[in-house]
Amino acid sequence: MEAIYEPKSFKASEHIAIEDYFKSYSELCQFADALPESVCLDQSDYLSKIGKLMNINISETELENLDRICGINALTLRDEPNYLPMEVPKNLHTRSKLEKMYPTNSSARMLNVVTYSGVLKRKFNYASDFKIGSKRFIKTGTVSSNRSVLCDMKPGTNFIYSIIVYRPYYINFNQKNSGERLRFAFEIEALGTNTLAEVADQICCVFNEGLFKEVEDTNVDLKPFMNAKAFYPSQCIYIDGVLYNDFRSPDAIDYSAKIIEWASEKNIGKFKSELMEKASLSCRTLLSTLQPRLGYPYVYMHQGSCEHVFTFSDARLLQPCDCLHSKKYPRMVSISRVYNILCFICNVMNAQWAVLECSKFPHEKVFLCTECCNSYLYVDGKKVTSFKLYPYYDQEMLTRHLQDVNVE
Repeated sequence: MEAIYEPKSFKASEHIAIEDYFKSYSELCQFADALPESVCLDQSDYLSKIGKLMNINISETELENLDRICGINALTLRDEPNYLPMEVPKNLHTRSKLEKMYPTNSSARMLNVVTYSGVLKRKFNYASDFKIGSKRFIKTGTVSSNRSVLCDMKPGTNFIYSIIVYRPYYINFNQKNSGERLRFAFEIEALGTNTLAEVADQICCVFNEGLFKEVEDTNVDLKPFMNAKAFYPSQCIYIDGVLYNDFRSPDAIDYSAKIIEWASEKNIGKFKSELMEKASLSCRTLLSTLQPRLGYPYVYMHQGSCEHVFTFSDARLLQPCDCLHSKKYPRMVSISRVYNILCFICNVMNAQWAVLECSKFPHEKVFLCTECCNSYLYVDGKKVTSFKLYPYYDQEMLTRHLQDVNVE
């Protein structure tokens, strides 16, 4: 595949043995023990810990002088304002308003804001409360409020992959320039000790929520269509010439056979098939055993023809500030904003139906609400022209799983 999609065109890295790399690197690093956010130290204990981390043997008075001279309170300018504005723009068009203490004007962006960074960090979680672009960050923490769950990892003993998953990619090979642009869906953090199956289970897609089957009219009962993953549990991941199948379910089928045959006929490459994980757990593919290219696109496929491009965007050593509960991984750390599609006709109601190949519309695919669909395409319950009708499931289904995420 790399002969067709050259790694240099994606600015991808070379194949990296991440486990060996971080194992040798961790031997050079010394990590401090993770400090729970709920633990508050008085000034004396705080300075004592700072002195130990700096490996200096000076008195407490000298440490206090050092803190006074080098502290953030000393980072000031002569003409710097000594107040933090509390203004929020009146015309702020966003689903989640900025908090009142968030600095918004030019005066607040001067160096004096550094002195308030500690207050803001304790009061808010930047990753969740402040949205950046089209990406929404999920609030995560390092210490769980559930005391029965203990930290079972130490900094430097494992590594974390950042995996970016994109929305399903669609292209019509019979139509020129019909390919859609890749759009960010969500980002996952996974440990080297996690399996490919665990990462695949974390991938959320609306095609797993409901079956996209053609129906005759809008009066159909959609309840039997729900939970499509239970009907079609098969899934497959392609990484570096290997197709990893998931056969944990007895109803799963082999996606790789046809792909391997097709690649051989087209002289694309010699692919092989392996197991993602067996139900007996006797065969498990760990992320640490892979040697992927960082930044290179790979593919996750499920529901027959639904394909997600994903990349290993980054890898880093486990830090004291990271979550140290192995059972919390893999976890989703960011997700794209959800924009519901409105009806093509009224542009008011949310779309509930997808109409394809209808001569009464200028596009091959349009989305309609139930009322507009019935009034425009049906007369006395019969179609006025030929078209294909499919139920459209709201994109809010993608965030249902976030109800189970522990906000810490």
